[in-house]
Amino acid sequence: MKFTATFKNPDALIIGIQESLKDLKVEGLSLEEIEELKETRESEALDICGKWFEYDEYIKVEVDTELKTCTVLEVEEDLIFN
Repeated sequence: MKFTATFKNPDALIIGIQESLKDLKVEGLSLEEIEELKETRESEALDICGKWFEYDEYIKVEVDTELKTCTVLEVEEDLIFN
């Protein structure tokens, strides 16, 4: 059997990205420059994740119980609003 499930969590994606950046340190950069770099990387990560996260909060997976797999589905082309 195969089925799809859509999950919605408006904060999970941005929290995950921000958590990965919270301890970012770059030698030679001021705190202000590091904050700007974090903002840039956050924006870039959100753009990349747009392939799988619709509106930055919905993600759809396909479960195949026969193969015992779970696959993250890409957002359908006509639904991408980047």
